[in-house]
Amino acid sequence: MKFRKQCKLKLADFYVANDKKLAVSLGADGIYLSSYNTNLDSLYLRRTNFKIIGSAHNNNEISCKIKQGCMLVLVSKLFLVDYDKNSSFLGIVKFNQLNNTASKKIIPLGGIKIGNLNCLKNINCDGFAVMSGIKKKPTITSRLF
Repeated sequence: MKFRKQCKLKLADFYVANDKKLAVSLGADGIYLSSYNTNLDSLYLRRTNFKIIGSAHNNNEISCKIKQGCMLVLVSKLFLVDYDKNSSFLGIVKFNQLNNTASKKIIPLGGIKIGNLNCLKNINCDGFAVMSGIKKKPTITSRLF
């Protein structure tokens, strides 16, 4: 509850991951549904002012998130990531094709670092998400803002 109050003071949205009962009891602004959460129980939240965001890795998971009522979907992995060199990633062309066919906002996530920031200009999206790039090299924020 203390963290929730801090979020309200700073005018930041507060999301709870995968637990709709906790989100309702805390008065959260929304709920985050991970890619592993395929439950359609969150459909009744669409009638409230809850914001629902989700994450996905492929077309099947994106369609599941759309059925769950997500207003935006984080799609991973856009570029090659350092921690798993053998895993697949979308790339710019596949992401743009995926974004053009989706009916919701798609936000890229994964592998975004200083070396490929200029590649983001070629992506058709409303935003992007960076996590490990900021943790490893905080100087990336000066390039973003």
